[in-house]
Amino acid sequence: MTHSIYPAFRFKDNTRAVLGWYCSIFSNSQIIQEHETAVKVKFAGVPFVGINGGPSFTTNPSISFMVICESRSEIDYYWNGITLDGTEDGCSWCKDQFGFNWQIVPQNLWKILNNNPYVLDVIFKMKKLSIQDLLQAQ
Repeated sequence: MTHSIYPAFRFKDNTRAVLGWYCSIFSNSQIIQEHETAVKVKFAGVPFVGINGGPSFTTNPSISFMVICESRSEIDYYWNGITLDGTEDGCSWCKDQFGFNWQIVPQNLWKILNNNPYVLDVIFKMKKLSIQDLLQAQ
């Protein structure tokens, strides 16, 4: 399948190293093409591009990348990997060491939200989401 939209990361000058780090976290990931200023990669089979953009770039939370997880162990794995030298924020949000924002969520989050009006109150009190706590929200 050909993708016509590629999310792009912009880094100061270390694109290859950073994308290699992400590949070490996400299974089914690989560097596809490399150029002096840009790198094409797939994380978990999804295409991305990284660009060396110079020092004027800064990240902000208006864009985040959502990781859908099947189990508590997957949530723990991705949360711990992405927050390594990064930061934990609230409501499933975290930031990696490069300043990019991620959301680590269970695959059944939408179903849980639709079935229980108290879930949002519980989510707002959490950092890393606990599927069990969400299911038991009252």
